[in-house]
Amino acid sequence: MTPSPETLAAYADGELDAAMQAEVERAMAADPALARQVERHRALKARLAAHYDPVLDAPLPPGLLAAASQPQTSAEVIDFSAARARRPRRLVWGGGIGLALAASLTLAVVLQHPGGNGAGPGYAD
Repeated sequence: MTPSPETLAAYADGELDAAMQAEVERAMAADPALARQVERHRALKARLAAHYDPVLDAPLPPGLLAAASQPQTSAEVIDFSAARARRPRRLVWGGGIGLALAASLTLAVVLQHPGGNGAGPGYAD
């Protein structure tokens, strides 16, 4: 068995059950590269903990404490289907409008170049 990177991370974090932990240890004994991956994960975890632990121990800002200590008020529940029914309908660009635009563009190109071969004025020879 070759453990996945997720399984190795779970092993390094001590999150595996005894059977899976023993299986990962057997795989690490057979492949020293797996053991190095686990050590890299543990080193990264220690580095992150050293960096972020002081933030976790810092006191909460007074504004956050005040907001968290205020009593909960009931929130308004919005029915989106009812709100959608009340809003004005928008013009839908499709069907006849799209065909009319395409026909207008085609007429403009054809009328500008009566031959229709692209050799009229405005084109390089």
